[in-house]
Amino acid sequence: MKSILILVVFVCSVFGADNIINEKNCERVQLSLKVDIISCSGRDYLVEYRSEDELRGEVVKVTSITSKDVQVIKSKEQ
Repeated sequence: MKSILILVVFVCSVFGADNIINEKNCERVQLSLKVDIISCSGRDYLVEYRSEDELRGEVVKVTSITSKDVQVIKSKEQ
């Protein structure tokens, strides 16, 4: 019984490891005071901030970019 339980846990951990995004491999590039691009595991995120003065404000828009499509994740009117 214990060996079956150990086998099930091992199989689940092997299949589950493929779906986890390793955020240590992410890269962030500041394009301007209001826009960043974050690249993580084959997917890029374009993050736009509401900026007044030199400080960054709240996130206004987040867009997910892949080689196949572009999808707006969050959009807030300015």
